[in-house]
Amino acid sequence: MDIFLASTILVNLGDPEIASWNIRSGVPFAQVQASQTASQTQGRLSEAEIGEKLQALPEWQRQDGSIFLIHRFGNFVESVQFVQCLVEPAERLGHHPDLEISYNNVTVRLTTHDVGGLTPLDFQVAQEINQILGQWTPETVCP
Repeated sequence: MDIFLASTILVNLGDPEIASWNIRSGVPFAQVQASQTASQTQGRLSEAEIGEKLQALPEWQRQDGSIFLIHRFGNFVESVQFVQCLVEPAERLGHHPDLEISYNNVTVRLTTHDVGGLTPLDFQVAQEINQILGQWTPETVCP
């Protein structure tokens, strides 16, 4: 019997109907796994590729094998609301940022742990986060 932990719920992988869906997002696991496999096959980016991709993301900074963004919101509630907006793209792409909330500051950090550095998927997620930030207001309701 194969069992895995998904959002603190044990799921029996022997049940094909249950095992084929991501509990939190409703995204088929095959799609999530395809995203993760793609990130591994694309491999680590070279220094030149990282520099080029960072030029398109001026708000982001590089530190060691990751990129990060610090964004200031009006208050703690807005910070938490913004983080909620990151759930859907993270689940859809199967790539989850490290997040830190310090009152009204949110730090978003991306790296691909499987390859020990940055891949195109990190920059794809960063671009999606920038799009969310560009459209975000305190009234924004995210799934």
